[in-house]
Amino acid sequence: MASGSDDGTVKLWDVKSGALKQTLQAQSRVWSVAFDAQGLLASGSRDGTVKLWDVKSGALKQTLQAQSPINSVAFDAQGLLASGSYDGTVKLWDVTQEQAGKDSRKYKLSSTLWGRGGALGESGCQWQCLGRRSWGFFTQG
Repeated sequence: MASGSDDGTVKLWDVKSGALKQTLQAQSRVWSVAFDAQGLLASGSRDGTVKLWDVKSGALKQTLQAQSPINSVAFDAQGLLASGSYDGTVKLWDVTQEQAGKDSRKYKLSSTLWGRGGALGESGCQWQCLGRRSWGFFTQG
């Protein structure tokens, strides 16, 4: 289990014992965390960064830069990462690539929810992002 904090840390916890396993230094208030199925942890921060961490080693793998403080991060089943920002935008990042931030898409939206087909939001349209086709409910910005 992971938690983000206003002190700029991400803490990894043992679920069974409740013991603190590791503390990661994100440097800015952490408002959201999410795991993928491959052992990658994403943290979203007030400074507009999404940091990607290797859970086993605790190493920072990459920092992705958004334009606004990050309120929410979430992975889909294929490793696509959505980051929701304070300015009402969502960025979709293909973190399966070596340079994850290179090929992102930006959408305008007020909230995000991952469903069976992908990211779900508010006004209906179909979208294709990074070679994956899903139903989305937002407009490209």
